[in-house]
Amino acid sequence: MASDPDCVFCKIVAGKIPCVKLYEDDQTLAFMDINPVHDGHCLVIPKAHHATVFELPAACLAAAGATAIKIANAVNAAIRPDGLNLLQANGPAVPGPMAGLLGDLRQADVKGDGVIALDAYLAQQSKRFDDLDRNKDGTVDAADFDLLRKDMTDYQVKRFLHAYGADAQGKISKDQFYKVAKERFARLDPKGEGRITIGRGGEHGGRMGRGGPMGGRGMDMDRMEQGGGQDDGPDRKRN
Repeated sequence: MASDPDCVFCKIVAGKIPCVKLYEDDQTLAFMDINPVHDGHCLVIPKAHHATVFELPAACLAAAGATAIKIANAVNAAIRPDGLNLLQANGPAVPGPMAGLLGDLRQADVKGDGVIALDAYLAQQSKRFDDLDRNKDGTVDAADFDLLRKDMTDYQVKRFLHAYGADAQGKISKDQFYKVAKERFARLDPKGEGRITIGRGGEHGGRMGRGGPMGGRGMDMDRMEQGGGQDDGPDRKRN
């Protein structure tokens, strides 16, 4: 599998840089963005290194697309946004910061007419800085990102406890864990055959992509694949 030792995404795939993993199969990896523009902002990447889409084999692009659909449906079920953007950027003309700028401008478009005033943009940036300044010391540094990762982990834990029906003390018994596991299995075994075929393409109808459902990592992949939502969840938000 092609890899670039200087590529940050290759380092994430190799486990040299930590990430909040959402989904993984033989060809792709999905994880939360460390500096999210919106709630539910995440990335889907091919595991093999390809600098741009122009170098990407069709099969690899198809695999990334299949994973992107799974993640998009999971985000939609977990957060219920008013809308959802899928962005694929290539080359130095659209670097990461520029993609982030476009997201910032969308948030600053308070009237929704595509016209962004400087004051509205700076107000949005002030809020973004405050969100990143987790320890409220007036600066953004590595300590803030450590706190951000902790907050994301805490959110995952809460979602996991909720998904598996934790009791009032926040505990899940082994019997309860097995009970939910059986219910999840049954949703992927609609004919009640007592088995699930694992397909590399992530087929539906009793089949799932290699890597399996997310198992309480904030987005219920098996439930999403059956077309269901999660719970009542928060008010609908823009994603």
